[in-house]
Amino acid sequence: MSEPRPTEGIAVVGMSMRFPGAPDLEAFWRNLAHGVESILRPSEAELRAAGVEPELLVDPAYVRACPALEGVDRFDAEFFGVGAREAELMDP
Repeated sequence: MSEPRPTEGIAVVGMSMRFPGAPDLEAFWRNLAHGVESILRPSEAELRAAGVEPELLVDPAYVRACPALEGVDRFDAEFFGVGAREAELMDP
């Protein structure tokens, strides 16, 4: 019986990411290079409509910024083993 021959290694390398205002790596770097601000600054009316408590809106420590991602409604909680209630609390 002959010795097994070493096989050539194969590496599959990839990168995938999403950032606010950038659905992929290329868009992220383009935004970064051009100084694009991707953090949203919702108005007080928009924050109230989103359910932010009035006392929070007057808190000077409250940061009125939103790193919104597109397509979060397509988050597959079951695929990641996250329950529906937990996914709602995580607000992915």
